[in-house]
Amino acid sequence: MMIIVAMKPAPEQGFWVIVTQDNAPATTVVRFYNERQVLVYEEHLDGVRLDGSNRRVQRRLNKSLRTALVAWESNRKVMREQGFVAMLFR
Repeated sequence: MMIIVAMKPAPEQGFWVIVTQDNAPATTVVRFYNERQVLVYEEHLDGVRLDGSNRRVQRRLNKSLRTALVAWESNRKVMREQGFVAMLFR
């Protein structure tokens, strides 16, 4: 079963979604979508649990979202596991 922990819009850019699963609570998946709700980036974080209500986490995810959107605009392909999120939380 999938549990969406947090979903936060970024002004006029897109939004991010934090997903964890009941059977793997120490694994978090962060997905970034553009303003048209198209998946542009996805990253799995093992051993990391993100609190989407924490302002510092929100700022870092918004920063990663901007990075992912720029990368997506250049090639129009869904990117995965590029470390955009991990580099800000480790």
